[in-house]
Parts: sequence; structure tokens; C-alpha cells
Amino acid sequence: MTDTGDEHSEDQVVVDDAEVLRVVRRFARRMHQARVDRGMTQRELSKAAGLSLGQVHRIERWRHDRDAKGETAIPNPDMHTLWAIADGLGVDLRTLLAEEE
Repeated sequence: MTDTGDEHSEDQVVVDDAEVLRVVRRFARRMHQARVDRGMTQRELSKAAGLSLGQVHRIERWRHDRDAKGETAIPNPDMHTLWAIADGLGVDLRTLLAEEE
């Protein structure tokens, strides 16, 4: 059998782009709301999280359907960045990622 690269091992999880988009948008909405609720600016959050202001701004933009160029973008967030944001906001990362009830 030839390996075409389309096969997945049993321990791999396959997630479609639509699901990834739902999760990152949910994260961005909750991140934005938590920041606003705390009266923090994006600059204050960037300092608290140890991230650049540009990173915080881009991540908050994930809550919109389109990126700055009007295109649908599938973000690929780094887990360290997500942890840093949660820490900067003083919230548990699970709160920002949890499925909606």
C-alpha cells in the first residue's frame, strides 16, 4: 500500500476548519469581553501577558468573520500565547475555550 498522506493514525484527531474557526472565535469573543470587563486596554493586556500589542490586536480580531483584508482566515494560535492571555486576564484558560452551554 502506498502512503498518500491522506491516512491518519489511530491517535490523530482530525478537526475541520469550521470547528477550528468556531473555537478561536469563541476564545476571541471571551478574551475581548474579559478585557473590557476588567477595564483593560489592549496595551495593558499585552504588557500583562508579555505579548506585543499587535499580537493582542490580531487575536481579538479573530472574533470577526473576516480578517483586515476581508478574507476568511483560519488562525493557528500557539498554546503558549493562549495561556499568556488567560494569565494576563487572570482567568483560567478553560473559561476562554469552554464550549457554550
